[in-house]
Amino acid sequence: MAEPEVNVTQPAHILHIFYSFRVGGSETRTCQLIDAMGDAYRHTIISLNGDFSAQPLINATHRVNFVHAEGFDKRSYLSNALAARKWIRSIRPDLMIAYAWGGCEWLVGNAFRKLCPDVFSMEGFDVDEARMENQKRRIMRMFVAKRVTALHACSLALRNHALSSWHAADAKTRYIPNGVDVTRFHLRDERVSGAPLVAGSVGSLLEVKNHRLLIEAFSRLAQSGTVLQIAGEGPERAALENQIHAAGLADRVTLLGHQSDPAPIVRRFDVFCLSSHSEQMPMVVLEAMASGLPVVSTDVGDVKQMVAQSNRRFIVPPGDPGAYSCALETLLGDATLRAVIGAENQKRCEEEFEFGLMVRRHRELYDRCMQPNNP
Repeated sequence: MAEPEVNVTQPAHILHIFYSFRVGGSETRTCQLIDAMGDAYRHTIISLNGDFSAQPLINATHRVNFVHAEGFDKRSYLSNALAARKWIRSIRPDLMIAYAWGGCEWLVGNAFRKLCPDVFSMEGFDVDEARMENQKRRIMRMFVAKRVTALHACSLALRNHALSSWHAADAKTRYIPNGVDVTRFHLRDERVSGAPLVAGSVGSLLEVKNHRLLIEAFSRLAQSGTVLQIAGEGPERAALENQIHAAGLADRVTLLGHQSDPAPIVRRFDVFCLSSHSEQMPMVVLEAMASGLPVVSTDVGDVKQMVAQSNRRFIVPPGDPGAYSCALETLLGDATLRAVIGAENQKRCEEEFEFGLMVRRHRELYDRCMQPNNP
């Protein structure tokens, strides 16, 4: 008698489209979600430029296929959209998520007679659109916003922009704030008596992160017993090294390079610094809050709404090194104020930005998009 056939249902297959799968906010969040969701889904991650430097952040790589889709930087928008459609047809995902501007052509390729449900994960703007959105890109984003199954915004600022500028439908535009595992950042390192105070930053050395403003602001500090540590790697390194040496700060400013785990680095800081031209809801600010740190930042994205009320006066206008330096000097000069603000930031992070809540919300979004009654 023949054995009955066993019907093994495969987990749903999610296709992720990144221009570059380098270490960054959306890439790190994606890696964390993949690990947290376990065997609920299978994943294919496409990097259009072939950079997979964020791959080691995923623990269970057996559930993930990494693919370099070549040629997308050499063709027209229409040719790229047609090529993307062929890729989607060959991969046959149950859901496609395209991240930021780099994935828009894939959403265009999937727009007519959809091959699968799709999500436009809006991740903000690069330095060339920090002040004003490129109008040609805006037209394509408007086209995409009207046709995708859902839009995901990690910040209220970005959600509001999609509703007002791209005329996205409110019903399918989902705000899911980032989340952080607060337990990983709770234990602060014991301060060594007499050690210099540490202002610190974590982020890729990219023009949009504007580390030049941070170094300029730090150079204006009256306190000499302080150091600045910047963790991250990227194409701005040489320019930043030149700036550090020209300012005579080589003994006080250190570029730490790429750090696979930021938690031990952040635990050494006394004040966390963010100086970007453009952000939405930066994970590094949540990690600093979870570590019980006060934050000095440019007023970008949701940063001012993220931090505790007592911290908000230290969120300063972008492009103002004087205001930034003043905020940094005030916090470095007042240990009691640092402790009070740090404790309030930590409490707010625990209550509002818990990692498990972020995971549940993303899983609900994925499953809702894959329901048969979705367009």
